[in-house]
Amino acid sequence: YQTDNTATTTSTAAPYSSLNLQAKTGIILQQVSRNLMNDSGIDVAQDFAEDITRAFAKAEDKALLVGDGTTTYGGMKGFTQRFADLGLSANGGGLLYQAASSMSGYTDAKLSSLISLLPDYAWDNACFVCSPAALALIFNRLSATTPTGTSLADFSTLNFKTRSNYRGLPIMVSNAMNSTDAAAAN
Repeated sequence: YQTDNTATTTSTAAPYSSLNLQAKTGIILQQVSRNLMNDSGIDVAQDFAEDITRAFAKAEDKALLVGDGTTTYGGMKGFTQRFADLGLSANGGGLLYQAASSMSGYTDAKLSSLISLLPDYAWDNACFVCSPAALALIFNRLSATTPTGTSLADFSTLNFKTRSNYRGLPIMVSNAMNSTDAAAAN
């Protein structure tokens, strides 16, 4: 804090000059005859656009969540690989993860312990991200035995479908996440 009538010191900006953008370009090629495009009774262009959108969305999800830095993921590392790179053990490095021998080994106590460590600033955007198998084997299983566990939350204001949540945190389902029911794969 400055006192009245005193000069402030000049602050220096972050050294962004050392950052380099390494943009990745995804490409999709679809072939169709001009006659089909012009004479079809269905909207082929719309169908192609939807297929392309889904393909890009799936590629982005895979890169973000499970990318391992290989060309399969455009050289990008996702959350799973970034956490693996940290070499964490349970409660290591200031981060907590709860291990179990299978998806059915996760308990309400383990998930509640994980949630309890969430910092205040992260609550607004926190969510669980899992495969459809994990939704069924972890969260839906626990909802049968945990009265305040999984429930449906209405995200209609965000133009989403009704989604599940666990202990107040939304559960986002992605096919990019691993669905193998084994500890080493999860």
